[in-house]
Amino acid sequence: MQINNCYNIDDFRKMAKSRIPAPLFH
Repeated sequence: MQINNCYNIDDFRKMAKSRIPAPLFH
């Protein structure tokens, strides 16, 4: 699964913090 770090970088941190551990996607 690949995503754009350009626009999901911010939302990604919020979602990861709310749903799953951030380091999991890094």
